[in-house]
Amino acid sequence: MCKSQLFGGDNESWPLYLGYYNPTGDERGTVRLAGDGKISWTAIEDLGLGNALIPAAPTEEWAGMTFYLSTPPETAKSLKEVAALVSDRRRKNVVVDIVGRQEHNKQYIHDRKMDAPAVEWWSHTHVLGVAERVCAVGRSIPYNERVCECTAAGAGVVRGR
Repeated sequence: MCKSQLFGGDNESWPLYLGYYNPTGDERGTVRLAGDGKISWTAIEDLGLGNALIPAAPTEEWAGMTFYLSTPPETAKSLKEVAALVSDRRRKNVVVDIVGRQEHNKQYIHDRKMDAPAVEWWSHTHVLGVAERVCAVGRSIPYNERVCECTAAGAGVVRGR
């Protein structure tokens, strides 16, 4: 009997998704990215709670099910929306420019002198996860799936079977 899980993205990773953005010292007004899409940002504390409580539950309760540790779909934010939040907080305009993988890699490897294998891996993962909508949890739930929506209070709301 197997339990499996998926989640959108932990909310402390937003600087990585937003072009390795440095929240305290980044001076870029434009952040060039390989792609954009909605991400179901979830607090690490909530992910930790779900990862502790669900495996500790009786096996038959979650047996054979896929579950999502995620905020509700309506709270998912794109990287353009995250950039707008950063702009508001820093009182400095930050915008996202979608340039594709090749240009993204050039920007970070050649212009910003970052490690090529890491940048290339991340841009591949980024496009698959964000631009292909894998990081946004928000679809109908098949009969054999349950959703544990994480909340800021740390309690999960379970929907589905």
